[in-house]
Amino acid sequence: MAALVDDTATSLFAGQMGSSSAESRQEYVEWIADVILQHGGVVTSANLGSSLVTTDPEKYATVRAVWGGLCALLAQNPQRFKLLNNPPLNHVAVVGASRVRRARTSPPRPP
Repeated sequence: MAALVDDTATSLFAGQMGSSSAESRQEYVEWIADVILQHGGVVTSANLGSSLVTTDPEKYATVRAVWGGLCALLAQNPQRFKLLNNPPLNHVAVVGASRVRRARTSPPRPP
């Protein structure tokens, strides 16, 4: 059953993407980066997964179906994410232009 769901999601996603797969991948990358930034720019991988599911369960399911999981998509985008191997909590950090842009436009945090 899970394979059928994965195949269906992959087929639907491929049909929606057409020739804009790079744009679509970037949309997902920015969505993930935004969620990490809501956590201050660094989050544990477990909390990231939970936050993504809470934010948009369908998008998260697409990440799993199309890219084989969150870790795979993060690893394919080292210009945007840094995977910090610090067991047991293993953190993910945002790097790159998205973090700089957000830092300049975000209101200051209360002390």
